This record gives sequence, structure tokens and C-alpha cells, in this order.
Amino acid sequence: MVVVEKVLVVGGIMLVGYGVYAFTCRLRRRWHCVGGPEEREELTEPLVTTEENQSTIKRQSTANSSAKRLKPSPSQASPQGIDKRPKDEEWIEPVTTTASGHGDMESNGLLPPADATAQSTNLQLEVISGPSAGVHISQQSKKGSGLTLTVGRILQNDLVLNDPEVSGKHALISWNSKISKWELVDMGSLNGTLVNYRSVAATHAPNAPIRQRGNPVGLVNGDIVTLGSTSQVLVRILSGKKSAHFAIASTPFGVGLAADPMTTRRGGKQLPMEDVNLAEWPLRGFQEFGVFCIFDGHGGAAAAEAASRLMPQKLSDILSDEEKRSRVINECDATEVLQEAFRETEEEIDGEYEGCTATVLLLWAEGRDYYAQCANVGDSACVFCIGDKHIPVTEDHRLTSFSERCRLLEMGKQLREGETRLCGMNIARALGDKFLKEQDDSFSSQPYVSEVLKLEPESRALAVMASDGLWDVMSSRRALNFAVEARDGKCATAEGRKVPPQSAEGIADMLVSKARALRTKDNTSVIVLDFGCNSKLNFRTL
Repeated sequence: MVVVEKVLVVGGIMLVGYGVYAFTCRLRRRWHCVGGPEEREELTEPLVTTEENQSTIKRQSTANSSAKRLKPSPSQASPQGIDKRPKDEEWIEPVTTTASGHGDMESNGLLPPADATAQSTNLQLEVISGPSAGVHISQQSKKGSGLTLTVGRILQNDLVLNDPEVSGKHALISWNSKISKWELVDMGSLNGTLVNYRSVAATHAPNAPIRQRGNPVGLVNGDIVTLGSTSQVLVRILSGKKSAHFAIASTPFGVGLAADPMTTRRGGKQLPMEDVNLAEWPLRGFQEFGVFCIFDGHGGAAAAEAASRLMPQKLSDILSDEEKRSRVINECDATEVLQEAFRETEEEIDGEYEGCTATVLLLWAEGRDYYAQCANVGDSACVFCIGDKHIPVTEDHRLTSFSERCRLLEMGKQLREGETRLCGMNIARALGDKFLKEQDDSFSSQPYVSEVLKLEPESRALAVMASDGLWDVMSSRRALNFAVEARDGKCATAEGRKVPPQSAEGIADMLVSKARALRTKDNTSVIVLDFGCNSKLNFRTL
């Protein structure tokens, strides 16, 4: 009996031990598999609570106590419709709209989710003439920041100009968060400050003991700041999105841009962004001209970035010739200007193994009318809707296009049937790619230049420019019809809800979202110009 009792006791102890072990294993599995790192940290108390932890706990506690609960959906409601919320709580009614006011469209793929992050701008200053030519600096600023840059001769300045005509502290550039703009102030310099050759310095009385500051002057991309008589600084202001270079003051037509690098597959890794987009109105001080461009890089974004810097500057330099500018306005033809700008840009792009497509739309105003002419190399495209007419103003330079095959045939280069690439490239015209052009003269940077279009107010013209990420999944006619319907409020969500009329910004967003929904596999950039707007729009960078 004693032996039996001992065996039973030992067996009972082993059974209890096995039960405790199994329970512990279950807890460990729950700890590691269900909880996750964030939940595990909440379950353990710190041995020592620092002042920082106490303040954090206090803030979380206050936030949780004051938070309002979301009203449950009918499927989540308690049985018999009993309201089990505490008496001191309030329900928040669930809403489908977002901060942008387009919740239904976002949920149905017509618009991307609203971006809650603050937009930022990047200010770049480059000295282009004078004793310190070549010096440059850049400064990133987000909304609400109070960043400043000083320009002058002494070393304490952010941008130092070794020029005897420049004062010690000559000018101050600061970000004005109230109007989302960079502003320049002359600090009472002796030899004055000019912005686009207009003085912004204060008027001083002779022999005045104290020199007065000038009034703040807003800066836009492409402004030329002259300090003294020889030192000139080029201002570049880039949007928070790496791919967008926008400088739009106020236009009588709508302007919108949207861009997305896209992914290789749904939920996959994001593609590197090689599209670069540019818009300048007015063009570097010429009030009647503006330019809108899309550069789609290959082999990297360096060639596209270089083209976005060079092209507007070349156009500005060419149009600064009074004779050439008058010829464009009087003859309504900018063909020679666009060809020369492409030629000079190509000469200065230092890209042996990198290149880019280029679609450049030049606009100029005459009274209430606008004139548009486009030049391009590559497979990005621009199309216009004028009245009921669908007018393409670019030429497809992929090797599959009839026009490009004819060009190559005239050069004595006959492609085999089904051949769609040369040296691995599916296009034969681009900027850069110097190595390929040295190896095979089939490759060219000679642009196609369109006829001039006259845009009258009553025609309610609309233009869509885009990189091949859009055109790979949508035809130009379909994209343009979609844009016109969106502008006129004729679009509907998948549930049949009518979408309100969209601005140029909204249309650009919708087109990019449409390309995403159609599973495009390439960077997608869209610029929309709506000449049917009746009132001036203050452009905001997207």
C-alpha cells in the first residue's frame, strides 16, 4: 500500500507539472505569435518610470479619456438595439469623405487617398555671373517652418559672394508660411538688389545714418536676382515631390499635376521615380510665355533632371533675343525656337549611358487667346481637346510606330518583322544616350514639332500631357474623354454616384489613379491644362 501511495503521489505531481508546462507553452506561443512587439511592451511595466515616461503616460491617459468613440455599423450594434455606451461619451458619425472632400471617389479608385503630410519646397540658389559664379546652396522648408537664408559678402552669410559691390549683409530670403512662399528682402544694401531687373531696394535719403530695408518680394522658380551690377543669382524652387519642378504664379487657366512611381505588382516594391515634370508660368520673366514639360528618364533620373534645368533656361535665352521673340508672336510659329532649345539642351547633357524622353509644350498669350506648340522626342505624349476635336500634338517615337519605322527606312535602316528594339531600346529618339548615338546613327535627338494651335476662350480647350505610364494602359482618346467628362461632372463612381465637376488638379489625380487601377507597370506623370476656366486660379503645388 505504501508503495502504491508513493506511486500515486509521484504520478500526481508529474501530471500537475505537465499541466503547468503545457499552460506555460500556450502562454509563450500567445506571447510571441499573437501579441507582437508593441503589445508585449504594453504588458510589461518598466521598473523605473522616468519623467518622460510619466508625461507620455499622462498624455495618453488624457487623450484616451477625452476621445470619442466611433458609432458602430448596424452589423456591429448590440442586440435589441441596446445602447451600451457610457452616458458621458458621444458617438462620432462615420463619414465617407476625406479631408479633400472626395471620399467616395478615393474608395472607388477615382482619386488616391489624401496625403496628410505637409508639402515642402526646396530652394536652390546658384550664382550664374560675377566673381563668385558657380557657387550654389539649397534649403528645404516645410510648411510652418521659419527658415531663412542670408546673402552677402562676409563669411557669416549662407551664400557668400566675393564681390566688392555686394554689401556685407546684402539680402535676406525667408519662407513665409502664411502665404506658402519664399520672400526676399533687401537689407539696406549700398548698391541695391534687382529681381528680374526691377529694383526691390528701399529708397534712401542722401547721407542717411540708417539704411532702410526694402519690402518683401515673393520669389518664383526661374527668377534672376542681381546684387550690385555683376553678380546674378538664379532662383530654383522645387516642390516637395522630387519629380515636380513647379513655378506658377497666377494663371487664367487651370493647371494640375499628379505623379506616382507605381509598383511592379500590387503590394510590391515601389519603382524608382525617373519622371521629372516642369511647369513655369511666366517663363523666366517673359509674362506672355510659359512652358510645361515631362521628361521620362531611363537608366536613372540624371538626364531627366538635367533636361528640366536646361530646357527652360535655353528657351528663355533664345526668347530674350527681341527679333526671335517678335517673330514667334507675329508669325505665330515657334518651330525654330523649340528646335534650337532641344539642340542646345542635347549638347549640354552629359549622359553617356542615361537618357530621357522630352515633351515640351510652349504657350504664349495674345489678348484673350493662347497659342500652343509642342515638340517631343520619345514616347511621352500630349493631346488637346478643342471643341469636339481630339488633336494630338506629339509623335510616338517607339520602334513599333509607323512614322519612326519610315524615318529609319529613309536612313537605310530596315527593321526585321517583329523587331521592336535597337540596342535594347524601344525608342530611337531621346535626349542623352551619347554612347548609343556614337555607336548607331539611328538614334537621334531631333524633335518632332507640331503645328501651332490657337486656343480661344469659347473653345474650352483641355490638354493632357503624360508619360508612357498612362499611355501604356489608356489610349489618348479614352484619356482625353475621361478628362473632359471629369471636368464637366459626367463621371460616376462604381456605385453610380455622380462625381462633381473636377478642377485640373482633380483631373490629373483621377488619371493617375485610373492608371494605377489598370495596373500600369511604369512611372506615371500627368499634367492637365484646362483653358475652360473663367476665373484666375492661384496655383498650389501638388
